[in-house]
Amino acid sequence: MGHHEVVPGNTESNVIDDRVDVSVHQADDEPVADSPEKTPRSTKLSIPRRITRADWLSIAVIVVLGWYIRFSALRSSGGVRAVLGYDDSVYFSSAIYWTHGLSPYRDYLLVHPPGSTVVYAPFALLARFIGEANGYAVGRLSVVALSGLTIFLVWLAGRRISRGAGLAAALFYATWMSVVRVERSTLLEPFVQLSVAACAALLTSPRISRRVSSGEGRWTWLWPTVAGLSVGLGVSCKLWAAIPAGIFLVWMLFWAKLRYTVMFAAASVGGFLLISAPFIIRAPSDFFRLVLQLQLSRSDTGRDLPDRLLQVFNLGPDIEPKFAYLLLGLTVLVGVLASWRWAVARVYFAVFLINTAVVLSVPVFFNGYCSFMSVALALLVGAVGGFAEWLWQRNRQQWGIPLSRVAAGLVGAGIVGVAY
Repeated sequence: MGHHEVVPGNTESNVIDDRVDVSVHQADDEPVADSPEKTPRSTKLSIPRRITRADWLSIAVIVVLGWYIRFSALRSSGGVRAVLGYDDSVYFSSAIYWTHGLSPYRDYLLVHPPGSTVVYAPFALLARFIGEANGYAVGRLSVVALSGLTIFLVWLAGRRISRGAGLAAALFYATWMSVVRVERSTLLEPFVQLSVAACAALLTSPRISRRVSSGEGRWTWLWPTVAGLSVGLGVSCKLWAAIPAGIFLVWMLFWAKLRYTVMFAAASVGGFLLISAPFIIRAPSDFFRLVLQLQLSRSDTGRDLPDRLLQVFNLGPDIEPKFAYLLLGLTVLVGVLASWRWAVARVYFAVFLINTAVVLSVPVFFNGYCSFMSVALALLVGAVGGFAEWLWQRNRQQWGIPLSRVAAGLVGAGIVGVAY
């Protein structure tokens, strides 16, 4: 029996039951691991051959749904010019100060890397002509618009498991309120989520991962470089993005050519320095004192573990903490099963576990931190959709329900759930 190379985008553990024969729709560029010798026939989950018109229509509906939810949340909180909180005002004010010739760390206080200052600078410049309130509003609407790209990238990363997994992951991310709350204003978290989603979508692509693992292709170096730059730019907005960047780096050590792993690491550092180096050079001691020393020495906010878990899973304060522990246990179980079933799910599960451990253990806890693991959580929810799709494949002759109707039902359920 021949043997093929297994890459992260492939289904490494595909054998479920040698008595069941499920038709396989394998991608043209997807390497397939042979079944073990003891199993004459393998049962594989359908992997998308290509992006169809129905796929584009489905993700377009989900993206529009995500935009609608975020805009509605912004409008219901007082409108695009309303005061929603403290942090988003700070980051936009920093951009205004910078566009007027002041420099963070040297001239005024900022306890995060300067990426958000640079990102929101165009809106601060626009505010000179249309007024600060209107520039602020345009900045918020731009963050809402940018969320569509993150939803799209989550969909792509979920499709590395199956078509149903991609739709489930994107739908969850589009409607998950822990994400909605931070993707409606000028905060840091939207860029952290975008960088993680971009890195996951790029490095788990079957074609890209095959080339990175084998060293084939003239432009192969480009993809780990772009993935590294994406997480590096995320770190330049918030240092927490360095955690998933490190997880992806360790993961690449197991399957990628060393030179491409080094390229990813170098691009991650380069993406951070591209934005941060000019500000560090102006005030090196103040930068490290405010961004590192002050952050690490912040006092405990007094949020205990049950309270944090309730927030992580978006449960109300009246809910018993045992339900949060139950959800955590179920999520871990899904992660374990998905990691056994699909090799690519292992890195998603690792990002979720480590990010969640950080959020639950750091002394300081704010509700916005719950979005930190949202991309990975969405991809694990996508794995549930992948298992559901596999179950449908096993029983489609008996059920007689087209998969397109199942997907439409999922999207419809999401819309109804949000409306009510």
